[in-house]
Amino acid sequence: MHSEVGTDIVAVGRIAALIRDRRAAFLQRWFTAREIDYCSSKAVPSRHFAARLAAKEAVVKALPVAWDGPLPWRSIEITNDARGVPSVILSGAILNAATRAGVGEIKVSLSHCGEYATATALVAVRDDQRDNGEAVVADERLGPVNRDIVEQVLRDYKALRRPDADPELEAVRAAILLEDVFDVVLSDTEIGAAVLADPSAVAALVARLRAAV
Repeated sequence: MHSEVGTDIVAVGRIAALIRDRRAAFLQRWFTAREIDYCSSKAVPSRHFAARLAAKEAVVKALPVAWDGPLPWRSIEITNDARGVPSVILSGAILNAATRAGVGEIKVSLSHCGEYATATALVAVRDDQRDNGEAVVADERLGPVNRDIVEQVLRDYKALRRPDADPELEAVRAAILLEDVFDVVLSDTEIGAAVLADPSAVAALVARLRAAV
């Protein structure tokens, strides 16, 4: 048995802005009903949503599996027991892929302050599932990128843009859409380009990401 580790950090302010502007659409895309109920019951919900988003990302980084297509983020659920200790529940294709890869217990630790939320995930993996020291690539895939989604990304982005919108928030919205669809992590330069004084910059970025899949 060995362990894989993943960590992530999320800016609370960026999540608060997304919740404020796109509440149901944003929350239901990333969180389960149980996560939404739990975080919404807190004095500062954005801190708890940000911590769970960081935890989901940390789990993805630690899982020794590979897949194609956008991740179903609600299939990685962060729950708390009666003492407040967080745990991870996988479901659907992610659970199938993790099981095939020999994943056992998943532990996660969350922390947050006014500005940032962080999380670290520790994933136990059976050594008999490894081949020549390399992590197993699961046969269970999440499906190829649906090309129709690409066009929807552009439509969604155009619908989100407003003349009085904050440029940084514009970049975050575009980045979340593209990272979710293409399962990538955009660089600061790419996110900056997505701020879009010219919407054609996003169209060009989408075209490049589409060609890479």
